[in-house]
Amino acid sequence: MTEQQFKNKVNDLKDQINELIDNRIERILRSGCVDLDDFEDNYILPKIFIYAIAEEIKFQFKPLHKEHLKEAKNMINFM
Repeated sequence: MTEQQFKNKVNDLKDQINELIDNRIERILRSGCVDLDDFEDNYILPKIFIYAIAEEIKFQFKPLHKEHLKEAKNMINFM
């Protein structure tokens, strides 16, 4: 894989993640699980959401093969 191919594929996945985020924002707002009146107009609630959606993204994209998970953990060490 070339650097450009890698970048292109990551960008394709970013599009999927953006759709997932948009979908989950709507789901959370419709579900009533969060009382927006309990939060001030700051970044606390959006950061809570980002943490939660990151967990879902982690689940959706978790490598299935042991060697791929090892590669992912190696990447984490460099971030």
